[in-house]
Amino acid sequence: MRRALSILLLLFVAVSMPTSAFARKAPLAAKLMQAKTVYIQSDSKSDVRECSEELTKWGRLKIVSGIYDRTIVYSRVTSMDDFEPWLSRLESKIDIDAIWRMAQGIPSAWYWSQPTSLARLIERLDRRRSRVRELLLQPEV
Repeated sequence: MRRALSILLLLFVAVSMPTSAFARKAPLAAKLMQAKTVYIQSDSKSDVRECSEELTKWGRLKIVSGIYDRTIVYSRVTSMDDFEPWLSRLESKIDIDAIWRMAQGIPSAWYWSQPTSLARLIERLDRRRSRVRELLLQPEV
């Protein structure tokens, strides 16, 4: 009886799933397949570590520690003062309302006409904005 119920449940799930669930995924864009480096960004150190380990095993991409792998971009940075006055302005003059005002010019097609997606992005930007100083001080992953 229990086995029959399990089979019926499995059949129900299989029949009720949309056919798109079985659809083949579109191939990755050629430009993406030509990438040589990858930058991993996450608030979770364990996610970054796990992702780094898997990418290292794969061996196809070089993991870079910053958005700019060219160290010349950072060569003149010697202290947090090198980020001033921009860092202080980011912390004191920009708030979530300012981010919302800037976001008003974003075409709705860029966020698939889903205002909740834009709202989540703005909230995440605001949280990130308040952590920039801390993130700059973090050691490389």
